Amino acid sequence: MKKILFSKIFILCFFIIFLILLVFFFEESVFRCGQKYYKNTDFQKAAFCYRLALRYDKILLKLPFSDKKLSDKKIRNLYLKIADCYSESGDISKAITIDGEILSYFKAKNSENEDFINYLEMEMADNYVKLGYFDKAVPIYEKIKDWYPQNLIKLYLFKKEYQKAASILFSGEIQKVMFNGDDIDSATLNYLLLKYYMETESYDEIFDFVQNEDLDFETKLMVKVLLADLFERLEENEKSYNLYEDLLFSPYLKNSSDYVLKIRYANLASKIGKKQEAEELINELEKSQKKLYKYSPQRICTQYYKSKIFHNSSDYKVSVKLFKKLKLQKQSYFYNDLDAFCRINTSI
Repeated sequence: MKKILFSKIFILCFFIIFLILLVFFFEESVFRCGQKYYKNTDFQKAAFCYRLALRYDKILLKLPFSDKKLSDKKIRNLYLKIADCYSESGDISKAITIDGEILSYFKAKNSENEDFINYLEMEMADNYVKLGYFDKAVPIYEKIKDWYPQNLIKLYLFKKEYQKAASILFSGEIQKVMFNGDDIDSATLNYLLLKYYMETESYDEIFDFVQNEDLDFETKLMVKVLLADLFERLEENEKSYNLYEDLLFSPYLKNSSDYVLKIRYANLASKIGKKQEAEELINELEKSQKKLYKYSPQRICTQYYKSKIFHNSSDYKVSVKLFKKLKLQKQSYFYNDLDAFCRINTSI
C-alpha cells in the first residue's frame, strides 16, 4: 500500500516538475522568437511571440511556488516590448490598447514609480496624436508638463495654438533649460522654439539664433533639421536638398526620423529635377515597409507623398483607401483629412 502511495506521489511530483519545465522552456522559446523577429524588423510577428510569453508569465505568477518578483519583472518587460512592437509596426490602435493594459496593470498594483507611470502615459498620448485624437492627448501632456513639456509644445504647434506654445517656451524655467542645458532636452526645446518662430514666420529670429557659435552638438543637429524644413518652405530647394543629404548620412537620426528625412529628401530631389534619385528612394522605402502593419502611417504617407512627387492619381487613391481603413472618428483632428494626417505623421 505504501509503495502504491509512494508511486502516486512520485508520479505527481514528476508531472508537476515536467509541467514547470515545459512552461519555462516554452516561455523562453517564444521570448527568443520575439527577439529574433524584432531584430529582423518583423514587429507584428515579434508582438505575437511576446504575447504568448506574456500569457505564460501571467499563469506562472498565479502558481503558489513561482518567483513573484521575477514573474512581475518579466510581465512588465513584455508589456513594454509588445507596445513597442505595435508602435514600431504602425499598428497604432493596438499600441494604444496595450498602453492601456499596462497602465491598468500597474495602477492596480499601486505602483509608486511615478516616472514609469508618466512614461507609459506619455507613450499613450503620443499614439493618440498619431491618430489625431488630440483632446485625449492634451490632458496627459498637461499632467506631465513639469516632467516633460516638449510634446505638449509640439502638439500646440500642430494645432496652431501658438500663444499656448509660447506660454511654455518663454516661461522662466524652460528658458533656463534651453540656455543653460547641454543635453538632448535642451536641444529639443531649442528646436521647438525655432519651430515656433518658423510657424509664426519670425524668420529673422531663426537666422539670428543660428549665428551663435557656442551651440552644443545636439542643438546644431536640430538646427540643421529645422533649416532644411525652412528652406523648403521658402522654396530654396537646392539648400534644403543639400541639408537633407547631410542629415541622411548622419548616424544620429535613425528609425522614424530617418524615414521622414528620406520622404522629404525624395520630394526635394524631384523638385530639383533628380527624378530617378527620387524614384529609387521611394522604391527603397516601399521595400523596407513590407513587414509593417498594412495600415501604418508610414505606408499610407509613403503612397500619399509618392502621388505628390510623381503626380500619380493611382498612388493617391491607394493612400486614400488605406487611410479610410483606419476608421478615424469625428473627434480625430484627421477626420477625412489625409493631408493633415501625413503632414503631422511625417513631422520631426
